[in-house]
Amino acid sequence: MNDLDTRLRELTDLSPPARAPLGADELHQRASSNRRRALALRAVPAAMVVVVLLAGAMALRSRDVGSDITLTTPDPAVTTNTGLSERDQEMVGFLATTAELRHQLNRESVLTAVSGGSTRTSGEDELGAQRVATDRALDDYREALAVVRPGESPTLDEAIKQADNRLARLDILRRSVDEAETEIYDTLDGYTYTVASLGDLPLQYLQGAEQPALIRGLLTASNYGTFAELEAATASDLTVAVEVGYFPFTLDLLGGAGPSPSGSGVPGCNGDAAAAGDACKAFAEPMQRRTETDHAESTFLNFATAQQKMLARSALAGDVFGELMRAAFEDGIGQNDLRGTTPSSQAIDPVEWRAAALGHIDRMAEVERQLYEMIGTAAAEPDQDAVDERSSEGTAPSTTSSAPEAGPASSEPPVASP
Repeated sequence: MNDLDTRLRELTDLSPPARAPLGADELHQRASSNRRRALALRAVPAAMVVVVLLAGAMALRSRDVGSDITLTTPDPAVTTNTGLSERDQEMVGFLATTAELRHQLNRESVLTAVSGGSTRTSGEDELGAQRVATDRALDDYREALAVVRPGESPTLDEAIKQADNRLARLDILRRSVDEAETEIYDTLDGYTYTVASLGDLPLQYLQGAEQPALIRGLLTASNYGTFAELEAATASDLTVAVEVGYFPFTLDLLGGAGPSPSGSGVPGCNGDAAAAGDACKAFAEPMQRRTETDHAESTFLNFATAQQKMLARSALAGDVFGELMRAAFEDGIGQNDLRGTTPSSQAIDPVEWRAAALGHIDRMAEVERQLYEMIGTAAAEPDQDAVDERSSEGTAPSTTSSAPEAGPASSEPPVASP
């Protein structure tokens, strides 16, 4: 095993950053706790207390995920008409730049899967152009970081260091494909962990957030970002199978043997990818990720305003990627054929898939960009008229239940038992 492969495996062996979509029961609990402490220490104007309690009351009631976000009484800092302090505005701009870098990395991951899945026989020019776009986004990120790097938040500083460590290994990920040094799935894991480490930054900044206008908006943008990350990771994994034409047990680029539906003396994926269970990671892992994706989408929908939900749904209207993804999963249930040669399987054209996957990632990135622009504005606050209107249509989320809201933004695949 050469030095490059060793370093890549060390990279992918690292534990991925903790990046669950935020529920926010804890926001309400800690807001109440802060209120009690404030009343014990000093007299707090009633209006300030109401603001803090409202921030907690707006929090998502879906489930506990162990995030430790603390709300404190808002500091009467200098603000603009966005309702944010100048410092918060700077940080929101930096986090929006971070989201764009994640977007470009997600695109690069899909195109890397094209190259790796086809044993570097297609998509090389497109991948090269995408790497240039990623590098531009990386330069923008580093420039923004140099301006706003916070010294007052040890947890955020540590998260930035972890993200920088991942970004510093980007060249290793790229060379692992260019030089055919390792299996493509190990490389894709490296992209997934790098994107997740960047996605952790908004959550760490919220540790010290004080303004409710910032807290709600940043939580919503972050939750949607988690949803987008998971969708992109699934797209990348499935792209390999689409390129190969079936769910492969291995892509032995090191030995030059190419893809194989089975391994030596083990079941592998063979003719029924779903039935192979964990032996067929190419099918099992993206299928298992659908549970996380559904949770992330539900968290976003339950916490977002009516206008933000409409924005997300409108962006994905007419998006064909969900249909192609369902077809890909169906082609692994009871069979293992994405070329349509087996009866009841559906042919999935790799070129069509690639365009749909990248388009899906772009649409979700545009939604996230607009969510960041809404932070601190009236668009990020509840619109009672819109809520009432949606409620009359039977689509408003329940105020007493944590069940996810159904909607066309979901691209849920068929249920299977991998």
